[in-house]
Amino acid sequence: MKKISPAQAAALMLCFSLARLLGFRPEGCNLLICAAAEMICGALLTALCMLLPEPKGKGNALGRMFSAAAGLWLAFIYVMLLYELSSSLNYSFPDFYAAPAIIASAAAAAAYCASMGLRGCARASCAAAILTVAVLLLVGIGAAERFDPERLELAVPDRGEQFLRQLLRQLPRSAEFPLFLLLRRRIEHPRRAVLIRFSVQAAVTAGFMTLCAGVLGDRGLTGVPADTLSSYSKTSVIERFDALMLLVWTLCLIFAAAGLLIGIVTGAKQTFNKSEVRISNP
Repeated sequence: MKKISPAQAAALMLCFSLARLLGFRPEGCNLLICAAAEMICGALLTALCMLLPEPKGKGNALGRMFSAAAGLWLAFIYVMLLYELSSSLNYSFPDFYAAPAIIASAAAAAAYCASMGLRGCARASCAAAILTVAVLLLVGIGAAERFDPERLELAVPDRGEQFLRQLLRQLPRSAEFPLFLLLRRRIEHPRRAVLIRFSVQAAVTAGFMTLCAGVLGDRGLTGVPADTLSSYSKTSVIERFDALMLLVWTLCLIFAAAGLLIGIVTGAKQTFNKSEVRISNP
């Protein structure tokens, strides 16, 4: 069985993180606190993945139970991912998109990507992740002149409550980690893949959220900050980045959904064929 490289595995995981970042709604919470919660959540789950022993041999009862639970959780996240795609597009374009059409189209695209297999999907995820980071960099360059450090405010009365709320919100949405645990036997140097993913995700989240806070101020507390920032950003070549942001967000969501489908199938095989996962001492 040919394995995917750490960079390819990290890119597939990053599609989840980037899609979550681009579609994020703070719902009144401070953006810097939201960024801190996202990074702490990623650090905790990364440490957990690093500490867990490598799976060896055929699956025992505990391993099959984990595979079944992880597969069911990924199925739930898959449904929520398609729902959030439909909800966000209807939020941004209420008179243009129909929810059933969005869900059907996204599900079909994800199924097609998943049909390429893990290696094909992971290779395509590399292109999607690189393109997304490049677009975010361009948006940041275009919005940098509007950045005001005085808008970076952490002195909010309920920052502890906001941090805890955002942390508890991010933990169950981090579907890339149960997916990684299901697929880690098919990844070369899986711990390296997790570290690459966390390094890129932490840098992008910290930089982008700080930029949103410094450019948008209180306007970043509602709606979708990434969408709002794209309307504020422009360069000498590109007047607005709305279309590019929508493109890369959709790409990341589709590859994330494809990864979930691969994970669901893998979890079912590990559960019923008594193969793949075994929790044992290293």
